[in-house]
Amino acid sequence: MTNIRELSTDETKWRPILDSLLETLKTRPASREKKMIRLHLKELYYHFWHYKLGPGYSCTDVDFIEYDPGYGEPKIIAIIETKTQQTAPHPMQRTVLLKIAKALAVPLYQVVTDPDCKMFLVERIDQAEEVLTLTESEFKDWHKKLRGL
Repeated sequence: MTNIRELSTDETKWRPILDSLLETLKTRPASREKKMIRLHLKELYYHFWHYKLGPGYSCTDVDFIEYDPGYGEPKIIAIIETKTQQTAPHPMQRTVLLKIAKALAVPLYQVVTDPDCKMFLVERIDQAEEVLTLTESEFKDWHKKLRGL
């Protein structure tokens, strides 16, 4: 298997893979899932392109910024980093996300979920709190509480 850094620095390796995935999507009916897949593929194009810049050019993505659109200025509620397995964020990514959360004066969470989104592990990263293991229903309740509902 190809190393992600090796793949990402050689456009002749990654571009055909992503282009093929985009072509496959064209044959599928329009759906929310299709739009989300296209969005993530666009993120990968940028991710791989960014690696070509070389050392010293660093970036990270922010998975989700929860906000309340309100009736005017949106209110930012939290930053949520998502994972499919329980691993700590890369130290530099963690530092950057903590700085963003502090600047916005909002909590930073890591949410680990299974592919079906039936179980959730919720960990607050910016301060010590116990890790919560929640069902889908419990996570919805947690999410409402986060929003003050």
